[in-house]
Amino acid sequence: MAVFTDDFNRADQDLSDSANWGPTDPYIEIVSNQVECTSSANGFVRPPDTGSADHYAQAEVANTSIGSFPVCVRATDISNYFGAWWTGSAFQVYRRQSGSFTGPIITHSATVATSDVVKIEVSGNNIELFVNGSPVGSTSDSFNNTETYCGIHGRVVELMIDNWESDALGGGGAAYYRHVPIIGPFGGAFQGPFSG
Repeated sequence: MAVFTDDFNRADQDLSDSANWGPTDPYIEIVSNQVECTSSANGFVRPPDTGSADHYAQAEVANTSIGSFPVCVRATDISNYFGAWWTGSAFQVYRRQSGSFTGPIITHSATVATSDVVKIEVSGNNIELFVNGSPVGSTSDSFNNTETYCGIHGRVVELMIDNWESDALGGGGAAYYRHVPIIGPFGGAFQGPFSG
């Protein structure tokens, strides 16, 4: 499919009430033009299918320390995905398989700032984390390597992200960096076990 972007600049509503987001979920919401999780009961939504197991998802940080996973790739459902979160002093990627977390499988230590752009890219068994367009860590993992969807998993009540983008690799999308679309010639601190 073509690149999918969402700036969330519309009336407050459940994100799943918006075109192209599903399944129906009352806990992932647009509030003041950004995305929040409004319950610790867990919420999960997905944008349109990228159509390829080699894809990426990215979003802007709206809250510098979170307990949710608002940027997920190879996201079958709330229990199976690779997801990024950030802790104020680090960006991390975890694997969630059958409802259990493993990780972090990637950690990049850095001060997290609002409007930082966090991206996960998956290609074959390679999982790579980017911050503001720069690669900051990668690993190899074959889990769920045929899944084509991305997603957002909210786990606690909190503001999470703004300005979403997802696409198949090589799909020709515009990469949003601090609200400025840049189109390239080729397209485009808690750690440990936890539940929920």
